[in-house]
Amino acid sequence: MGWTSSSNWQRKEEIVAHVTSSYLWGNNFNILEHSVRGSRVWVLAEYTDNHPERAGERFIALFLLDKFPEGWAYKDMDESMGPFHHDCPISFLTRAEEVAGRLSDTAKKWRQQVRDYHTAQRQKQKALAQLSPDTIVRFQNVDYKLLEKLPRRLGWKARSMKDGQIYRMMAKQVSQAVVIPPPQNPPPAARQEQQLAFVY
Repeated sequence: MGWTSSSNWQRKEEIVAHVTSSYLWGNNFNILEHSVRGSRVWVLAEYTDNHPERAGERFIALFLLDKFPEGWAYKDMDESMGPFHHDCPISFLTRAEEVAGRLSDTAKKWRQQVRDYHTAQRQKQKALAQLSPDTIVRFQNVDYKLLEKLPRRLGWKARSMKDGQIYRMMAKQVSQAVVIPPPQNPPPAARQEQQLAFVY
């Protein structure tokens, strides 16, 4: 489906209220829960008795939001379409699976991708918690040496390995960076060859 827009939605809160309202969803679905993640609204919905063959079954929908000069717009899809985004709350999957129901192969694959995403995020957060001064990280193809962790989740003071300047890397930037492992020491034989080469 394409985008639906309206000048009646002047604030983000207004379009969020619309895409989670009974006015939009009608009597065929109950909205059990929703979560706003940036420009995305995740919705956990349930079929009502108006769908006797599927009553009680649950599924996950996604609304992409976008701001334009006159107001706001949204684009909707559900998990059967295999959304490209995977930051859906893991609790939505848990609640959706409390009730047995039909699930397409695409939706099954997408749910596993959501689980994999959250696993990777937890591993990344664990790695970030273990960062220390002198660690080299790569952000947007530039390497930085971390110098000092700033208080109150303000990120890190870091030196660019490209121009030598000192910058503040915001916590979000650090979380998106890749840790560069330190170079491995060459084996003793290799070090000896290097020394001999230097002498000659």
